[in-house]
Amino acid sequence: MTAMFSTDPDFLRTAVVCATLGVPQDDWVLFWRWADGLAENKALDELNSYVDVLVAARCFRPADDAVSRLIALDWTDDEIRRHVAALVAKPEDERSRGPVTVRGRGDTAA
Repeated sequence: MTAMFSTDPDFLRTAVVCATLGVPQDDWVLFWRWADGLAENKALDELNSYVDVLVAARCFRPADDAVSRLIALDWTDDEIRRHVAALVAKPEDERSRGPVTVRGRGDTAA
């Protein structure tokens, strides 16, 4: 799948976030979709799973991106997940519902 490019301000914001994090262009549309649904457990679980895989990949092979820098600063997986979720969340979502809640690996869905 090739990333679609749009003049939609939400997609452009998401594309900048993804480029900064080191997310491959083919996956940017996933982040754009997740941004719409972060209040739902399914979208948040999918984003967290993606971030876990990205962190594991960057631990094995660091890159010139924000995720690699956060790992180098000894951020925990949970801290990185929360940071990514906050970056991906639409600004109006953050104002209306407060911070994004991120469950840890051992937590179970309610």
